[in-house]
Amino acid sequence: MIAMRRSLILPLLVLLAFARLGPALAAEGPQAVLTSPPTETGLSIKVWLEKRAYEVGERLEVHFIISHDCYVYIYDISSEGKVTLLFPNAFQPDNFLQAGQYTIPDERYSLVVEGKPGLEYLQAIASTRPIAPLTFPSSAYGEAPFPEVAVEAGPQGLKAEIEGLPPEEWAADWTSFYLLEPGRAWLIVTSEPSGAEVYLNGRLAGSTPLALSTEPGYVRLLLKKEGFATWSERLHLARNGIKEINAQLSEAPQLPPQAAGPSLLESVSLPGLGLSLGLDWESLGLAVELLPPLWLGVASRFTAERVPDYYEVPPPEQPWPGERVYNSGSEMEVYLRLDLPLRERLALTVGGGFAVQEKLHLAAPTAGGLLAQDVTIKPNGYRTAENYLTLLVGLIFRAEPFSWELGFHNRRGWLIGLEIEF
Repeated sequence: MIAMRRSLILPLLVLLAFARLGPALAAEGPQAVLTSPPTETGLSIKVWLEKRAYEVGERLEVHFIISHDCYVYIYDISSEGKVTLLFPNAFQPDNFLQAGQYTIPDERYSLVVEGKPGLEYLQAIASTRPIAPLTFPSSAYGEAPFPEVAVEAGPQGLKAEIEGLPPEEWAADWTSFYLLEPGRAWLIVTSEPSGAEVYLNGRLAGSTPLALSTEPGYVRLLLKKEGFATWSERLHLARNGIKEINAQLSEAPQLPPQAAGPSLLESVSLPGLGLSLGLDWESLGLAVELLPPLWLGVASRFTAERVPDYYEVPPPEQPWPGERVYNSGSEMEVYLRLDLPLRERLALTVGGGFAVQEKLHLAAPTAGGLLAQDVTIKPNGYRTAENYLTLLVGLIFRAEPFSWELGFHNRRGWLIGLEIEF
């Protein structure tokens, strides 16, 4: 339709659900796409877009180049078999063009994409003579500036009619783009062979070939197919970006009947493991990935001190005057950490937790410092536990399967870390 601002709202026309496309179809395009026959005249057309993906509401420009003076037609193909003509149209009805490069729309209107996220195809045809199903009287443009093409059997009927032209009189080309939901990422997964189950962060998402929209960030992708070894990889999905994965599955070794069946390692995607050290070598931390990008960790800060011999008593109601306090063991911490992507290989890590430190309180002599080693009288002492809130901030650089971390911890100081993905 034509909006008040004279813009065309270009609906998203998904030819087929990508999850059902075969590998050849995914590579070669929709069924109604035409293949240009070899010609002696050398007539050719090439069509392209500025980007492979667009968000809802973005303006779309279609570029094409023709080798000879000819008639040009550009249309959409819908999943219901409808063909919508984009060029010629009510604003640009003259479609006989001289050889050269062109762009639609012109300054009088806009093509704005909207609709359900997915894959859309555009078909361009060059012909030395008008094509009847794509030719409309000017009166038709008043009610339908970008009309549907009424052809028996839909796109296949149009394909048959065009391919029935003499080979030297026509040429065709096609392109496609993805329409993305704003703020999300697009993941396209194919495999050789196809039909593998796709697990995203441990959840079954479908089977290959598969295209899906998901939250941006780090995800764990796992593919399983009977008779083939499990394939897995950790990926970073950029906001409003496309990640295409083509997994080459290798055949699994034949096992004896009693040993057949998936193993635990094949059924479960193992988490990432991380190790962090204080730059002063006085702390050690271990972390395990619960679900990208969330990690659970434990750490120890080596704070134990040499404690004089003492006699343990219950804690008094009030601390003793001048008592001496010792760290009787290591400070232990439990924390959660969140990795927030900044760029494809760089992430910001922030975390916080809870630490416990056992303290030993000894009554100090009124004079002379600590008792000499040969004195048999022991000072009284009692134990308490002190609790602390912990905070961590840092940067992570990823170079699969390893990641390197540099951060600052309010209790442990500067840290370096190493993570590995399984």
